[in-house]
Amino acid sequence: MTREQATKKLKALKALAEKGVGGEKEGARQLYEKLKSKYGISEEELQEKPQEQPEKPFDGDALFQAATTATMLKAEQEECDACPGHYGQEECMGCGTYENIQKLCLQLETLSRKRRGKRQ
Repeated sequence: MTREQATKKLKALKALAEKGVGGEKEGARQLYEKLKSKYGISEEELQEKPQEQPEKPFDGDALFQAATTATMLKAEQEECDACPGHYGQEECMGCGTYENIQKLCLQLETLSRKRRGKRQ
């Protein structure tokens, strides 16, 4: 048995030792300790490491949506910059440009989450 195979088996045994019933629990624990010692594998090596999901490349439609949204956001921000008010001030709350900026930022965030495979 290779070290990688032993590590995989140890993880399964550990789960059985923690969640098993009656004698299988004790048997799994004993075999777990025996194999861990035999192969010199530490508890740290057996800890599950969270796997990051790789970012998905944008498909054509999503890329078009992101580019369009970013272009529109830039235009709205330029319009807002020309205004004597500043982002988030009281007079901005009723402004259509300010509302558009907020909506466009949310759209970009949604597209980004989809790309990363996360739920909205």
